[in-house]
Amino acid sequence: LGRTLVYLVTGKLPVKFSLDIKTGRLLWHNQAPQILQPVKNLIDELINPFAAYRPANTKIVIQRLNRIPSELLRWKLFNSPLFKIFVVLLLGILTFGTYNFITDLLYSKLLNDGYEEEISERFIDAKKIYESAIKLKPRRYVAYNNLGRSCQKLETYKCAEENFQKALELKPKNPTVLYNLGDLYDEIGDYKRALQKYNLVIQSESEIKFDAMMNIARIKNLQGRFRDAEVDVQKVKTEVISSEEKITQSSLFRNIGWSQFGQK
Repeated sequence: LGRTLVYLVTGKLPVKFSLDIKTGRLLWHNQAPQILQPVKNLIDELINPFAAYRPANTKIVIQRLNRIPSELLRWKLFNSPLFKIFVVLLLGILTFGTYNFITDLLYSKLLNDGYEEEISERFIDAKKIYESAIKLKPRRYVAYNNLGRSCQKLETYKCAEENFQKALELKPKNPTVLYNLGDLYDEIGDYKRALQKYNLVIQSESEIKFDAMMNIARIKNLQGRFRDAEVDVQKVKTEVISSEEKITQSSLFRNIGWSQFGQK
């Protein structure tokens, strides 16, 4: 029966076809492109070279025939262009997701390693690590901010400014980056730009706004604007004292003492 079907769908006698060297199966599929794969599979079962693998009786053949419609439906679905596009997209998403997950972990590790080097005051090593993090994730602002911090410690101020500015491009108005840039201008004596950045930090209502206020007061004391410095600090004195930020409290009292000393 199976060989008769091969003849009917190909128009060639089965003896005209070659055999698969490894399996002994008849190689006829390419001569019947109009026949879908599930039907070809059934015919292959009927002509299996090993009798034990052929259907034992007509009841089994009928059972197999009854499964053909659902097998055809699945086959058409899995071989449709839309399904293939879906599979390609899914594989792409999974691959991209896996890559992102791994690189995110590595990026976080580099940031931690760089911070450890900063704490140990090995700023050259920290700088190299942050540069590696930027190569890995060039659209993340944190590594640029940290690199700017390391450059500032190394007194390479142009490098520091460029990286703080890049961080702000990626994360505009970020209070931490603004504060660090203000601190950089503060350190090099560019008080006008330092005050501008510190004021932006204050406007952001960030947790570090009091640190920015203390730095503004210090700059005003340096400029001899003692009364202005004291007014600024006294405005936030109650809030700073009620906080647990001991360094900020210390800075507050130092600025008040400095401004009062300047006013005699």
